[in-house]
Order: sequence, then C-alpha cells, then structure tokens
Amino acid sequence: MKKHYLVYQITNLINDKIYIGIHGTDDLEDGYLGSGTNIQRAINKHGIENFRKDILFDFDNPDEMIAKERELVDRKFIARKDVYNIALGGKGWLLFDSVFVKDKEGNCFRVHKTDERWLSGELKHFNSGQMTVKDKHGNTFRTSTEDSRFISGEYNGINFGMIPVKDNQGNSFLVSKDDSRYISGELKYRFSGTVCVRDTEGNTFCITKEDPRYISGELIPIWKGKHHSEETKQIISEKSKIHQRAEGNSQFGTCWIHRLDFKENKKIKKEELNSFLSEGWVKGRKMKF
Repeated sequence: MKKHYLVYQITNLINDKIYIGIHGTDDLEDGYLGSGTNIQRAINKHGIENFRKDILFDFDNPDEMIAKERELVDRKFIARKDVYNIALGGKGWLLFDSVFVKDKEGNCFRVHKTDERWLSGELKHFNSGQMTVKDKHGNTFRTSTEDSRFISGEYNGINFGMIPVKDNQGNSFLVSKDDSRYISGELKYRFSGTVCVRDTEGNTFCITKEDPRYISGELIPIWKGKHHSEETKQIISEKSKIHQRAEGNSQFGTCWIHRLDFKENKKIKKEELNSFLSEGWVKGRKMKF
C-alpha cells in the first residue's frame, strides 16, 4: 500500500486546458505528471514549466481514489474542448493490477502484475532503458539511458535544474532554479515555512509554522524531546560493532532503486519493488548521475 492515493489535476498555464488523473505514491513531490498520451504530448510541446499540478483529493486507499476519478472523468467531462482526457475515469485495475511491458523483441502489451514473465524479469517495463530528456535549448524527447549525450550531461532529465515552489496564493508548481521570481523571493520553496510534527497520539505529518496548533505547543516537532541516555548510547555503540546478518541486518528485506529522470536513488522494501518498477523506477543504486 502507498501512503497517498491521489486524484490530481494538471493545468496548462498557456491555454488553461486541464487533465485529471490518479496516482499512488509515497512522495507527494515525486514529479509525476500523468501518463496520458495527450498530456504528455502537450508537456513535450509547451515545456514542463508551463504546467501546474494540483492535488484535488488525497485518499488512503485505491478504491476511493478510483471511485472519485470515475465520478469526475465521465462522458460529459471528456467531451469538453478544454481537457486532455480521452478515456473515462475509474479504470483503476489498469493501473494497480496490471503493468505495460515489452518483450525482448520490443513488442509492447499489458499483463497482470502476477504474470510469471513479469516477476521473473523476462518481460521489462515498456519504459525500461528509456527516459524523457531535454537538451540545452529546452527541447524534450525520449532517448536511451545509454545515450552518450545523456551520460556526458549534454542531455538531462526533464526535471533537472527545476525546483518545487509555491506562489503567494499557495499554488505549487516547478520552475527553473534560475527563475527570476524564485531568485527574488517572489516564489518560495515548496516546503519553506513548514515543519514536521507529531500529535499526542504519535501521528506525524507536516504543517506550516504559522499553524496555531504548532504555535501553541499542541503539536511539537518530531525531533523535540528525542535524547538518548548514556546507557542507550552505549548499547547503540556496542551493536554497531556487531556484524549483522540475515534478519539481524538493519537493511535486510530492502533494496535500492533509482530514476534517471529524477536523478534520485531511493531505498524501499523488497515487497514494494514491482510496484515501483511499474512506475518507471529501475532496480539498483546509481552512484553517479
């Protein structure tokens, strides 16, 4: 299970056309902007900086998310001239029970996530070995991750050099780190002024520092009051000297994955691997992007 099951809206800031989609994720800032054909073409045409993503609903299970998409993306909605959606919403099984793959001949098709060929690695994710990049002029296109121009740094992932920001209305979107509005302070870093806290029941989440519950002390920073006793420090020291194996190893049951387009490594539980692979992640840790 993911932490967040989102219904989101992508808005083209040039022509105001919109796209509504769904996405399961553990990271609200994972940069996902949909997989629909029309919205991807639009992003490639206009540039990612001209699109804004808004979270419409954040559910804790896929069923509610899928039901909400079915409600919003109906026949009347997709008939509108100002939307990128071309398929009815609520086809959640396509996202959560199946994966789009390619065989060694390059044929692409969809299979269930329990298909032995997918689990064994015989079938690869259709995006495997491919990524969307941009050149020095900002042109975007897909190429092989082995492309010498990408390896040399001539090409970069589409989010390279971008940063999540928010304006004074609270709208969040990506801009270049060199954007004059960000440099001047007109646009703030997305997480500026926020703090991760815990309540009296031990639940943790992030809020703005202006939240009255934080100011009053009702909610406290997750790090506050966390001090190791000398005895605990000694135990930690002794345990760190012991060579851990199998279940005793703190890393047991985990693995590294990476996304070249995000230039990011992430450590996950092994049982989550297939889910991440279906979203374009690649198994293994990349030491240099």
